[in-house]
Amino acid sequence: MATKKKSFVKELMGMSITELQDLLQKAQKEFFFLKMKNKVRALQQTHLLATKKKEIARIQTILTTKNKEAHGNIGG
Repeated sequence: MATKKKSFVKELMGMSITELQDLLQKAQKEFFFLKMKNKVRALQQTHLLATKKKEIARIQTILTTKNKEAHGNIGG
């Protein structure tokens, strides 16, 4: 499992800011639909909610890091 995470993070680090933003938007949309399915009890694999949430957090972390690198470390 750790190798999957590491390879996913390496893949994210290689992406541009716009690619990361698109990926983030797609992941958030998928998370929304997973939440809706869960609300109506149509989601059998509820662990996907936590997995997608963590994926979104990883993307946001890399995106923040890249934005700080691109625009300087403004505000700490």
